[in-house]
Amino acid sequence: MSGGLVATFGKGPERKIVTTSATIGIRGTGCYVESQLHRSYICYCYGQFAFTSRDDQSVQEDFEASYHDAGRFMLRWPRPRIVPAGGLGHDDDDLILAESLVGRKPPFVKT
Repeated sequence: MSGGLVATFGKGPERKIVTTSATIGIRGTGCYVESQLHRSYICYCYGQFAFTSRDDQSVQEDFEASYHDAGRFMLRWPRPRIVPAGGLGHDDDDLILAESLVGRKPPFVKT
């Protein structure tokens, strides 16, 4: 199973995205998530995140991003671990479109 998602979430209670290898807690944010059998990728575009391995809850990272600060892979084998990654699979236009669908602008767009 694999796939990708660009999503934006308003402020409010934490929401979760669950992939093959990670659970991502999200609060008021924009992100890009891609899931494959052995790994998941997330770009912290902006907002607050909690990135936790589904296989080992002790493998986690809390992060607050302001502008595509860091992409991460959550790898499942040979042991769960978080590995830095560059920006993949999306761009600013994707986030601008997603936010516009709910009448908002991403924080990196100046009015």
